[in-house]
Amino acid sequence: MRGIFLDDERNPEDVTWLTYTQDIEWTVVRTYGDFERAVICEQYDVISFDHDIQDFTDEGEERTGYTCFKRMLEFVLDGMYNLPICYVHSKNVAGAKNIKDHYENAKKFLQGER
Repeated sequence: MRGIFLDDERNPEDVTWLTYTQDIEWTVVRTYGDFERAVICEQYDVISFDHDIQDFTDEGEERTGYTCFKRMLEFVLDGMYNLPICYVHSKNVAGAKNIKDHYENAKKFLQGER
């Protein structure tokens, strides 16, 4: 199984508060741009999101794991990408909740479409 691990500091082995399946081959990405390029180039089965990735546009606008999730979901809704299994390993409680809630809503919506 192929996975993206989005985090500006940690690596998958640093996350001890979640249990991932052992068969994931992780690609670690640190920024929104790297995340977008990875998603455009290949289909991944699993994505694990951090919320606070310390990434900003040239205009100073913050890009977070939630921003990355929404971009990936655009590809899914456009039929260019299959919705992967999503984990949220962020320690930011509010940010993690936003990603988790959006993911659950996307799953429900897509199941209703089929």
